[in-house]
Amino acid sequence: MRLSRIFKTWRVSATGVIAELFGGLIVNGDLSATGSITGTGASSQGARATEPLSTLVYGPSIVVDASLANLFVVTITDGVAFVTAAPTNPPAGAASQVITITYRNAAGGAHGAGTWNAIFKTQATVFSAIANGFSRSMTFRWNGTNWVELYRTAADIAN
Repeated sequence: MRLSRIFKTWRVSATGVIAELFGGLIVNGDLSATGSITGTGASSQGARATEPLSTLVYGPSIVVDASLANLFVVTITDGVAFVTAAPTNPPAGAASQVITITYRNAAGGAHGAGTWNAIFKTQATVFSAIANGFSRSMTFRWNGTNWVELYRTAADIAN
C-alpha cells in the first residue's frame, strides 16, 4: 500500500516522526522497525489509535481544561448540586475540537442536580439522573463560540 494514500503529511524531525493521517489523527514519536509510531500524545500502533483521558475534579463546579485531552471523566461522589463550568483553553481561531465528558455516579445513591454553563448548547437543560454505579457520556463540538452537543448516551452504562 502506498503511504501517500494514508498520510496527509509526514515529517521526520530531530525529535522523531510527526505524521498527520487522513481523517485528522496526528501522531508523533519514534518510528519503529515494525512501522508503529510510539511516543507522547496520540499514537498509532497498527490500526489502534490512543489518546489521553483526563480525570476531572468533582465539586460544586467541575472545570474542564480543553487543552489537556478530548476525553474526560468525572466521578460524582455525593448528592450536592454541581455545574460543569465553561471549559478553559478552547481552540483558537477557526479551529474546532470534539470533547466527551463521562459522568460516573458513585454517590452511593442519587447524585445532586447537574447543570451546564451557558456556553454548552444541549438538547435539554436538565441533567439526566444517573443511577448509582452507572455512567453517561456527552459529546460536544467547539464551534468557535459554544460547545454544541453532538450526542449523549441514551441509557445508563455500568461503571
